[in-house]
Amino acid sequence: MHMQGIYKHYIIDMSCNNNFVQVPTVQGDGNKVRGFEVELIANNVQYVVDPSSTYVCIGGTKPDTKQILNECEITSQGYIHVDITQQMAAVAGRGDYSIVLIDKNTNTQLKSFPFYILTTPSAYSAQDITSSNEFGLLVDKINKVEKLNIDVQKLENTIKINETARENAENSRIANETARQTNEAVRTTNERVREEAERARNEAEALRNAAETERNKNERERDEKEQLRITHEEERKSSESIRIHNENQRVISETARTEAELERNDGEAIRQANERMRQNQESQRQLDTATAIANANDAAIYAQANADYAKIQGDYANEQGGLANAAAASATEIKNELITMRDSGAFKGDKGDPGRDGVITTINIDQMAFQIVDDHLILTYETGNTNAEKFSINSEGHLVYRVTA
Repeated sequence: MHMQGIYKHYIIDMSCNNNFVQVPTVQGDGNKVRGFEVELIANNVQYVVDPSSTYVCIGGTKPDTKQILNECEITSQGYIHVDITQQMAAVAGRGDYSIVLIDKNTNTQLKSFPFYILTTPSAYSAQDITSSNEFGLLVDKINKVEKLNIDVQKLENTIKINETARENAENSRIANETARQTNEAVRTTNERVREEAERARNEAEALRNAAETERNKNERERDEKEQLRITHEEERKSSESIRIHNENQRVISETARTEAELERNDGEAIRQANERMRQNQESQRQLDTATAIANANDAAIYAQANADYAKIQGDYANEQGGLANAAAASATEIKNELITMRDSGAFKGDKGDPGRDGVITTINIDQMAFQIVDDHLILTYETGNTNAEKFSINSEGHLVYRVTA
């Protein structure tokens, strides 16, 4: 715990005489145990000191003419706090002092009118204290300057170190800048490549989207066509089943037709034989009829001759004449009867067995008929045409006939 200091408040006027101010102290006091507090006024108004721009000091002359100049502090109330140092109290007697204000920027000084510090002799010997000049402000400033020099030296060293570091950093910065510029060029190139790639990607993406849209459209169309194909396939399978069924029916029918055709051919052969026999018999009947008619004609001629002879002979017996006329009438009647009998078929031979499903005829233009030529069934549509198209069976088993002009 420090010793409690003794301080008294005084008012010092910056504008008039202060010789009435006397500050007491005892020879040998000091080291912040005795002092005083100064309130500066000017024209009866407190004179405010700005410590940031002003040095506040106490300066004066001790009784032995030694000089004092020490720096003071400013309290929070704006008062000047003055410590009486051992040098200020080293010599008994009256010392003349002033409050000194020094501008930090211009070194301009403003001093108060003098006041006195009265040093009372000590009750014991104070020979151990030697009076000397005390320039606390200067010493403090010198110390500050020395410290400042040291700080400046340190700062210079720091500056040199920092400069070296700066140069190194600058070199590093230049290298980094070069690398940065290189990297920037590479980045710019890469960015340009990236932008080109991005544009290409966007274009490709647009094409892909368009292609995807087209693909989806085609896929929908394909699905629709697939459904249609499935429907057609089902219809085709159904039609194929019907075709197979019909083909089986056709094969059965064709087999039956073939068998019937064989039977018809057999019947046709029998019919043709019977027809040839009928024709022979018809030819014989016609020959017999012609012979009978010729005989009747001869008989009529002979009867006419006899009638003429009878007429020529005159009235050869009426009975003979009547008989001749009767014979001529009878011959005519026989002739007419023979003609009637011929026309009515009375001279036909015995009727042959009927043919089976066969017809032989002569066709005219615009008529059509079937004919078998070289074991092929041929549709004939012009008299005497045996080069007509032949029927054929295609790969699906259908009977096909192609009509030509």
